[in-house]
Amino acid sequence: MRKLFLGGLAILSLVAAAGFASFTGKTATGDTPASPVQTSFSVGSLRFIGEQRIAFGTKYNSTAVGGLSSIDYNGNQFYIMCDDPADSNAVRFYTATIGVTATVLSAPVFTSVVTIKRPDGLDFPKRSVSRTEAADPEGICIDQVNGTLYWTSEGYRTTNTAAPTGLLAQPFIREMTLTGVYVRDLAVPTIFNNDTTQTTSGGRGNGSFETVRISASGEIWTANEVPLYGDGGTSTNTSRGVVRVVKYNNVTGQPSAQYAYQLDSLVPVPNPAGSFSVHGAVDIQPLTDTTMLVMERGFAVGASPDYNLRIYEASISGADDVNAVAGINSATVKFMSKRLVLDFETIRSQLINARLDNIEGMCFGPTLANGNRTLIVVSDDNFGASQVTQFLAFEVTEATSAAPANESVSPRGFALAQNYPNPFNPATVISYQVPVAGEVKLKIFDVLGREVATLVNTKQAAGTYSVSFNAAGLTSGTYLYKLEAGNYSETKKMLLVK
Repeated sequence: MRKLFLGGLAILSLVAAAGFASFTGKTATGDTPASPVQTSFSVGSLRFIGEQRIAFGTKYNSTAVGGLSSIDYNGNQFYIMCDDPADSNAVRFYTATIGVTATVLSAPVFTSVVTIKRPDGLDFPKRSVSRTEAADPEGICIDQVNGTLYWTSEGYRTTNTAAPTGLLAQPFIREMTLTGVYVRDLAVPTIFNNDTTQTTSGGRGNGSFETVRISASGEIWTANEVPLYGDGGTSTNTSRGVVRVVKYNNVTGQPSAQYAYQLDSLVPVPNPAGSFSVHGAVDIQPLTDTTMLVMERGFAVGASPDYNLRIYEASISGADDVNAVAGINSATVKFMSKRLVLDFETIRSQLINARLDNIEGMCFGPTLANGNRTLIVVSDDNFGASQVTQFLAFEVTEATSAAPANESVSPRGFALAQNYPNPFNPATVISYQVPVAGEVKLKIFDVLGREVATLVNTKQAAGTYSVSFNAAGLTSGTYLYKLEAGNYSETKKMLLVK
């Protein structure tokens, strides 16, 4: 039972005891809602439908269309966050219609642009005017019952003491009306606060709340993109970071639980070594009150390909509540379970020019004629001419029998996948899975059996992994890669063509 507040009056919203959440008829926004969120649903597969792009430099109502970092859907309308911190135009979000069938994704048609206001009713200033009062908008979602929107700002953080003053702003999660008027702030745990004085606690710059979503029963969810300083290091090519998935009570606006989610290791390899790279959780999409899709994105300067994306189905069942834990210790905290649903490398060849860009947002979209939901994802072009704004659509099929939540953390067996791309020049990605923790070795050999590289030689937890291999220093030809884990051993061929 969920208490809601409309126009200052408290009402009760009953959630069905089984089957579907009780969203029927019209919502508070006047739209027919997207297909209801089921209380029991597990994703079996995501089938690629199509791609659409928005040309760089596109304008809508005199605003620059780009930086699309988050998306949500209600009825026949999408709500799309623009992450422009008022550098080009006012802080804003767009509404749009996007048609989708089982075989075709239509081009987005923008229908409005809405300026997001501060609590005092004024526009947010440009960062050049005041970073302490500026916003860094990222996530957006609609409350279908209350008819309001939630959105997030990552804030700003720097430890550069030589930088100009005014370089600190705290992250926040806010509720607003459909016209961008402030309603309230949710309480952000102090552990997420930015701190410019040191790098041992608080959030990392540009790595805080990237997403906000609402579950079937009205609970609000968010997650930080990259690990807090107190929770350990970020994901690299050889290590895995941990972020927090936070659940909020919709009525009180207070966090009710936090769960530790272990990210994958970074797949793209920075080139040259030491160049900028990042791997984090860029969006979540609740399936039930205990399960959700989590989209992870990795990027590295100079890598080829430079972006890597995966979608997992994750569960809080059996995971520890770390709401009161100051620093997550992987040795003592039980993480959320996760099961791979889609590796975007499997659909890269179907994209325009095989280009996978900076995808940051996802949401359930229109229901297809066969009753299956769609999943729509969108990329953030960072307002750069060298990047693209792309929309991708997938058909969501339900798993015929969902694995118990406490089993989905581990693959059911050892597996070594074919590298991608193959043939390659000079970099490729090798994926594998291990069902139990143990020592893992992944090595590269030439056709004479001589070892040319060791990619992995460490103890790893059960899970699915991907490792980039850069053969810039090798000659063209056939190479072998071998995975050893416990009594398991498998070798595959790959072709380097320069």
